[in-house]
Amino acid sequence: MSPRGIDTLAKVVERPILAELKETLAPYHRRVEMNVNLSAALASAAAYRNLLIKFFGITAALEDQLILVEDLEIWLPDISRRWKTPLLREDLAVWGAGFESYPICIDVPALESMGPAFGCLYVLEGSTLGGQIIARDVHKHLGLTPENGCRFFSSYGAEVGGMWKTFGRCLETWCAANVGCRDEVLEGAAETFACFTRWLSCSDPSTDGEA
Repeated sequence: MSPRGIDTLAKVVERPILAELKETLAPYHRRVEMNVNLSAALASAAAYRNLLIKFFGITAALEDQLILVEDLEIWLPDISRRWKTPLLREDLAVWGAGFESYPICIDVPALESMGPAFGCLYVLEGSTLGGQIIARDVHKHLGLTPENGCRFFSSYGAEVGGMWKTFGRCLETWCAANVGCRDEVLEGAAETFACFTRWLSCSDPSTDGEA
């Protein structure tokens, strides 16, 4: 077989990066889910607020890293619509301000290039799918809506499916243009999942972060 034929075959058999991420990182995903006690978090408004504070602490830290990644807007043009920290601020404002006192995770992966950044975003964007289910439970148990304390979990609302597909296309396009960098995406996603697990399992996040 000619070199050109080998290259063509490799492209045919190479799985979509989303499929590889889902399969490879399934154990990481399950560990994160095990550290979110949703029943306890929906037992009261105070418990739900504490869950939002935890998500704020790690989401803000990760997005502070992502916003500095060069070329991110080139490969993911709608990134400005995807920031979740403002949504968490909206939700927490229901209970008053005080963001400066919330603990912020400092043990986050280094997201200095597009590969790790896309891996991190795979985790953050993927969470919007499950967030729709959580949003329904929040409304059922606490009566909160996107306009009144449940903006973060509602995220894109009816557009969540389309936003996920757009993200997937952008990620696949980047991987096709940067052959050999798939492992960087996988590593970035794995490190982000591990970071979430550590942070969410900590009963007092301030021990792992700083205000």
